Amino acid sequence: MDIAEFHAEVYRYVALIPYGKVTSYGHIAKLIGMPSHSRHVGQALKFLAPDAGVPWQRVISSAGTISSRGPGTNGAARQRVALEAEGVEVTNGRTGEFRLYYAASSFGSQNSAIFFAKSSTGKPGSWTNEGLVTSTSTGATYNAIDPHLIIDGGNWWLSLGSFWSGIKLIALGSSTGKPSASTIYSLATRTADSGAIEASIVYKYGSYYYLFTSWDDCCEGISSTYNIRVGRSTSISGGYVDQSGVALTAGGGTLILATHDAIYGPGGQSVYTDVDAPVLVYHYYTTTTSNLAINLLDFSSGWPVVY
Repeated sequence: MDIAEFHAEVYRYVALIPYGKVTSYGHIAKLIGMPSHSRHVGQALKFLAPDAGVPWQRVISSAGTISSRGPGTNGAARQRVALEAEGVEVTNGRTGEFRLYYAASSFGSQNSAIFFAKSSTGKPGSWTNEGLVTSTSTGATYNAIDPHLIIDGGNWWLSLGSFWSGIKLIALGSSTGKPSASTIYSLATRTADSGAIEASIVYKYGSYYYLFTSWDDCCEGISSTYNIRVGRSTSISGGYVDQSGVALTAGGGTLILATHDAIYGPGGQSVYTDVDAPVLVYHYYTTTTSNLAINLLDFSSGWPVVY
């Protein structure tokens, strides 16, 4: 592959990055089939003509930082402006920082707490504990476990919850990583099957927020009945309904993945955006092992379909 062909491939893959999303120079290099050429990806974008129509601003370093690469001599400032116009938060002093939200609990109880830690590298031994985010105890109406961070433009949110009254949402301060208000929003509830709903993920696609949850029983090998459900809303903080119009706070939830063939109890999901399609990650059992799986999601109908 000569330089012109390499540049053409860079521009082709960069053009596939969705609006409001970013990827790294290294990821583009891997997609081209030349994983050791991430620096050359940056050079290709630096020499891109300003009117080429390629969203060069959506490519950042693997550390999460922007740089001077991009058309012209003031690429870093222009990249920041372009990303912020798409709703991507770019913050001085925290660019490239890793944040980890995690929970501690005793099985089947509400004696639960969510904490967060941060690191500049993400490597073992580099994490600093930043303390308690929120907690619950016996008698609470919900359970402070299964945290998931959502950054929506400049707004930070944390979804959480398992069993009891279901899935909740709280607002976080982007600088502190901790609750910025006392309001607790209810997103989804089940009364059937002992209220078995957990592992919430809020994912924005187009004009909708999609709430993915896991229902029923996890972690019992091939006896697991875990399955993945979804609802959507135009507001992140509530109003989620399933494909039949049933509110998720009334037990609604459209099934998108359940036990099939030799796959038992898929759930514990996460969703992220890749250059080719949104990706669903989940765990499941077979008769001999437990596994991690990846499928793509098709939103062309307005509802996610696993393929």
